Amino acid sequence: EKNRSIRLRSNFRLAYDIWKGLNFSTSLSADYAINRRNTFTPSYLNSSGYSNSTGEQGINLMVLNENLLTYKQTFNEDHNVNCVAGFSYQYDQTDYNMGYAQNSPSDKIYYAPASLPALGTEGYGDYMKYIAFKHYQSDMQEKVLISYFARLEYNYQRKYLLSASFRRDGSSTFGKNNKWGTFPSVAAGWAFSEESFVKDNLGWLSYGKFRASWGRSGMDFDNCYLALGTMEVGQPTEGNSTLTPDYDQGLWNEDLSWEETDQYDFGLDLDFFNYRLGVVVDYYYRYTDKLLGRVSLPGLGTVSGYYQQWRNRAAVSNEGLELLIKYEIFRKQDLYWKLSVNGARNWNRVEK
Repeated sequence: EKNRSIRLRSNFRLAYDIWKGLNFSTSLSADYAINRRNTFTPSYLNSSGYSNSTGEQGINLMVLNENLLTYKQTFNEDHNVNCVAGFSYQYDQTDYNMGYAQNSPSDKIYYAPASLPALGTEGYGDYMKYIAFKHYQSDMQEKVLISYFARLEYNYQRKYLLSASFRRDGSSTFGKNNKWGTFPSVAAGWAFSEESFVKDNLGWLSYGKFRASWGRSGMDFDNCYLALGTMEVGQPTEGNSTLTPDYDQGLWNEDLSWEETDQYDFGLDLDFFNYRLGVVVDYYYRYTDKLLGRVSLPGLGTVSGYYQQWRNRAAVSNEGLELLIKYEIFRKQDLYWKLSVNGARNWNRVEK
């Protein structure tokens, strides 16, 4: 068996400063990978008595174009603003080819020349059947993701921090009624240790900050064509190939949509005694809805012919509390010793 891989990644970016603090940039990146696999099984290891030579090749291509408009400015030395708006286009393609041939004239010939026979027989005693010595299959799938997004970050004297973002994503993998998803988020922080009433009264507190955030994100599917319905190769009829619906799970669904996750985070950062002792406490709650799954249809094939359909049908939640304590045992100019301990408690539930 031989496995060979080649991967090429490239990125090209152009940027232009329109005026002070305002910048426009555009980038084009590509990721191209080829994976090849060749195997040979000698005749004495096959129950049929024929050798087997198999070759596979998979090609993955990703092309991404991003266009960003960025504005970053400080006003009166206290107000800090960072804004980003952009558009991106992503194209993914997966290409697969596989073929094999049997009955090489010698177990020393590991590959399959074109002159190998196409047909042969297989069987025992009086039972014999014709078999194909050569086989080939191929597949190609592609999908497109288009995104519009914006983010605003603001802080005042680096004490009060606010961030808000908005995304609008459209994917070719979904039904025509739900190709687009909207994903906002917001986050806030308060470095209360920078307040004068803390600095004047709590000298042992080096740093303290509250954090809170909420955000929604989306995930599309690995299968590019579930929303369109899937077909399969049926039994040959009079020597001709046939194409039939995939009655087990191939019914189309024009409402198939994004898997969505809402997450809430709350955190507290504390440092004491000139940053010698630190405590970090985090709580999160994540609810993932519209998970992809198969649903049994009424009549189980007797009404429409289809047994199941892919739908957004499930939801799970994840909740957790995490604690980190770190302590610097001693601190020298060229030597220090730090100790940290952490623990977590997590709950995972199937909601529906």
